[in-house]
Amino acid sequence: MPKTDIVIKLTGSETVDGLVDTVEAKLNQQYGFLAVAFRQQLMWVHGDDEKIDLIRQFVTLE
Repeated sequence: MPKTDIVIKLTGSETVDGLVDTVEAKLNQQYGFLAVAFRQQLMWVHGDDEKIDLIRQFVTLE
């Protein structure tokens, strides 16, 4: 279950890095401190699959 109620609708054309930027911006707008936590955890993640797993910990992807 994600830590927030943020839902991001995927169009299929996003890059993982673009999605990371979108998630960080949404977290910063609505939760502030969670954007910092997200960025800190992202430093330890390697590969796109791990980035997607981390993103899913914070937001819902549709």
